[in-house]
Formats: sequence, C-alpha cells, structure tokens
Amino acid sequence: MVDIEQIEDYLAGNLQGQSLQQFEAQLQTDPLFAARVAQHQKLLQGFRTLKSRSALKMQLDTFHTEMEAEGKVPRLRRIYSLQTWVNRHYPTMAVAASVALITVFSTIFTMQHTEKVETKHQSHYQYLKREVDRLKQGQQALANDIVSENNNNVPATKPTQNLLKYGGTGFAISADGYVVTNYHLVSRADSIIIEQKAKQEKRFKAKMVYGDKEHDLALLKIISPSFEGFGTLPYTLGSKSAELGEDIFTLAYPREEMVYGEGSISAYSGYEGDTNAYQVSVPVNPGNSGGPLFDKKGNVIGVISGKQTDAEGVAFAQKTENIRRMLAAIPKDSLEKNGIVLAKNNKLRYLDRTAQLRKIQDFVFHVKVY
Repeated sequence: MVDIEQIEDYLAGNLQGQSLQQFEAQLQTDPLFAARVAQHQKLLQGFRTLKSRSALKMQLDTFHTEMEAEGKVPRLRRIYSLQTWVNRHYPTMAVAASVALITVFSTIFTMQHTEKVETKHQSHYQYLKREVDRLKQGQQALANDIVSENNNNVPATKPTQNLLKYGGTGFAISADGYVVTNYHLVSRADSIIIEQKAKQEKRFKAKMVYGDKEHDLALLKIISPSFEGFGTLPYTLGSKSAELGEDIFTLAYPREEMVYGEGSISAYSGYEGDTNAYQVSVPVNPGNSGGPLFDKKGNVIGVISGKQTDAEGVAFAQKTENIRRMLAAIPKDSLEKNGIVLAKNNKLRYLDRTAQLRKIQDFVFHVKVY
C-alpha cells in the first residue's frame, strides 16, 4: 500500500536520518515506487498552480472592491477590467485545471493498479519466503548465521541483536557473483547472506543491485572481499517458452538443507491469468521463493515465487524472459565494468537427472535476510 504521508513528507523535505535513507534507497531500486512519487509530485504542483491562480483572483477582487469603496473606480470599469483579465487568462487557467485533473486521475489509476498487484497476494496468493523467526531454532543456530570475516567469509559488520527474519532461495546467473531471487524476499532487508551448502559450506554477504517489484524479481551481488567467483555455470537461461505438460524440476531451501521437487507446466499463465508467469504442479513450501525452475534439459525457464492457498498443488513461477527484461533495465553504473556475462553453454543437456543435480547444486543458494 502506498504511504502518501511519507511521500509528502519526503517532497516537503521533512524526512531525515534513516527514514530518508530508506526512502531514497527504495526510489533507486523500485521503478514503480519512483514513478508513483513523481506522479504525486506533479499532482501537488497542479494543486499549487490552481491555488495561486485562485489567490490572485481574490487579490484582484479585494483590490477593486477597495477602490470602489473609495470612489476611485466606477463600477462599470471594474466589471470590464475583471472581465478582460478573465478573458485574457482563461486559456492558462483551463490548461492548469486540465493538467491537474489528468494528474489526479492518472495518480488514482496508478495507485489502484498497484493496490491490485499488492492485494492479490493478500487473498489466495501466498509468497514463499520462510519466516525463520517463527521457527524453534536454538541460540547456537542463530549465532552461526552471524559470523565474522575469519569464519566462512562474511564480514563482521552485522550486530548480533539483528536476528534472521526470512529464508529463501537464489541461484547464480553469472560466474562473478550475480544471483537472482524474488523481490518480496529481499526488498526490506537490512542485511543479506548467501549460503553455499552443497559441498563445503560457505557464507557470503550480498547486496541488492536492482529490484523489479512488478515481476517479483531481484538481482543480488556478492560483496564479500574473499569471494573468488562461482566458476563456470552448467546451465543457461532458457530462450523458448515452455510447453503445456512439459516436465520440470526445481531445487530450493524450504528447510536448512536443499530440497528437490519435480512436476510439469500446468498452464501458460500464472495467478489470475498473469502472462508473465507459469502455473506449475511442483510441490512448494515457504522457502522455495527464488528457486530456479528447470526444464528436463537443464535450462532455467522460471523462478518460483508463490502458490495458491485455496487449491492443492498450484504454484507459480516468473518466466525467464522477465529476468532478461530486468537485466536490460539495470543502469550500467549499477553494475561492474564488465556488466553481467551470462553462461552460453548448457552442460546438462545429455545427463540424467541425478548427474544434473550434482552439477546444479553448487549454484543454488540459501538466501537469508536479516
């Protein structure tokens, strides 16, 4: 839901400290939010324009009234002067009023559209982030999530009082530390930790480079100084749409260990006919958010994001083409010098499922949000 008061406080220069920093960070990472702020600013400007016009008219009325009372201006002349002024400035006033009305209706439309997107997830659509703070985990498990530079590569910059909020999944899309996950999982993060658990457990600190709220996607970048790269990715981003009934599988972290799930494409569209997503028959649980969806050849064809709560076995995945759109929309100055170099060769095509999983698991991560 849009916080109009916070937007107006920002535009009036009343936000300070951490609230201002969080607001400006959301402006940079959330294009839809930035557009709403810009539209609200236009709306306020339109109102100020009309207010100034009305104030000028009142001043002129007062001026002529006072002159009439003093007998300095015949009433006939006042009528003519005011009428001349109105005729002269009527086009300007009409344009200002039209701009204000257009801005009002466009703002209302945008807010209604945004609220529709947000409220769909409050009805029968469930996000799949795992609310870790509700689990019964011991103090030692919590302490292990907050580690120092000398312990598995995470800088000792996180205060121990900040406990784990959410858990989910992410996967590598380039060898140099770029990871894709769901926007809803990381959008409110104070700190993000990427855990690599397949062979030797490693932890890395990450930051959100870009967020696409509309398609529920986010791009993360590992920022730990000791990170040396993922190595060559065995899979690629699929370039073709999946077929109805096509076999699919996923890896994710609904638990503290990786879980495999398989199923098929149930529909070409997602929740309420969303053409940016697939409906899939893969068993999913909280923690599956951000998990990669693979076809039988090992191409990434989607990103698991949610499920329908009033139906059994109905889950949804954002299509890979939305990842490509997100990558194309990221400002170049937000990326490193070489940009994002996607893998071009699929090394899983001719392997059986067990062999595919052995190669993939090093590139699917547990995403922890503090």
